[in-house]
Amino acid sequence: TVSDIEAAFQTVKDYFGNEFDGCTLTKLSYPGDTYADEFYEWAEQYDADEAIVILSSFDVDSSGGDGSLNPDSTYDDWKWILIRNDSGNWEHVDHGY
Repeated sequence: TVSDIEAAFQTVKDYFGNEFDGCTLTKLSYPGDTYADEFYEWAEQYDADEAIVILSSFDVDSSGGDGSLNPDSTYDDWKWILIRNDSGNWEHVDHGY
C-alpha cells in the first residue's frame, strides 16, 4: 500500500540521515514488481514475513562521506533492502548496488 511504501521511505531517510554524513539524499523511489523475485529471497534470507527494495539517488560532497564513497559524485539506483514481520516497522538490513 502507499502507507507501506511511505513507511519504508521514512526508514531509509532515518538510516541515511544517521549514517551517510557528507551526503544529500535527492530521490527515493519504489520500483514496483521489478524486484519481486528479490523480495522473496531477501525475506527468506532474513527470516522475515516481507521484504521491500527501495531505490535512491544521493550526492556525495568533497569528503567522500565516510571515505568509502567517491567524493563529489552522484550515486543513482542505490538499493535499500528492508524487511519486516507481522506488518510491523520496516528494518534496514542492507544497501548498495
